[in-house]
Amino acid sequence: MKKAFFTLLFVMIFTLGLSVVVFAGDPVWTNPETGYGVYIDDDGNFLTDSEEKALVEIMTKVTDYCNAVFYTSPVPAEPGRACERYYLQNFGGYVNGVVFYIDPQWLYVYSEGEAYDILGDEWADTITDNVYTYCNPGNYLRCCVDAFSQIVDVLEGKSVPRPMKYACNIILGLLLGFFICYIIVSRMSKLKEASDKELINASDHACELAGISTALVSQNRIYSPRRSGHGGGGHGGGGGHHGGGGGHRH
Repeated sequence: MKKAFFTLLFVMIFTLGLSVVVFAGDPVWTNPETGYGVYIDDDGNFLTDSEEKALVEIMTKVTDYCNAVFYTSPVPAEPGRACERYYLQNFGGYVNGVVFYIDPQWLYVYSEGEAYDILGDEWADTITDNVYTYCNPGNYLRCCVDAFSQIVDVLEGKSVPRPMKYACNIILGLLLGFFICYIIVSRMSKLKEASDKELINASDHACELAGISTALVSQNRIYSPRRSGHGGGGHGGGGGHHGGGGGHRH
């Protein structure tokens, strides 16, 4: 009985250990020229089978430059670490690739190798900013297609819209303008304090002197020795892997 119990316990622990590691499996499509593949691991069931097939079409364009991975999770996770762990376990470090990740709270773009040199964290943030509004039931396919389309544009050297960045720059510009105007107005409206001489000159005054006389009262001699001066001077002296990404809550 004890032997059976420990055997069952070992199987359960071994199974749980395997469940921590998620494998991408075989690619659904491989680029014959570059050898990069399209991988879809929709464990979170965000797309239907037909939607996954439709997504493959745009993902194949990514394989001209690197592996293209769509990875989802049914439970929320820290997206950066989840994507990094997933990619390194399946492909290894410095292997060119892009992962578009979705879970119930996050969407995230992760890239590795030379793909990261192009996308970086900034473009990953921009892309997720542009598509997060579509990350909801009924629009997941559009969200994914738009994300991979913009990934392709960046990899090809094109630019993608940055409405969030432009909006932030406009707001910062307006705030800076208001602040400068406030300083100018406050300085112009501050009255200059008049000096004593200006107060005397501006006031009405008159002075009359009459019956003035002088008289010598006393006389004293005071010895004042010649002063000597002294000056001085001064002296001073002195003598692992290559990847990352960005995401957005949805």
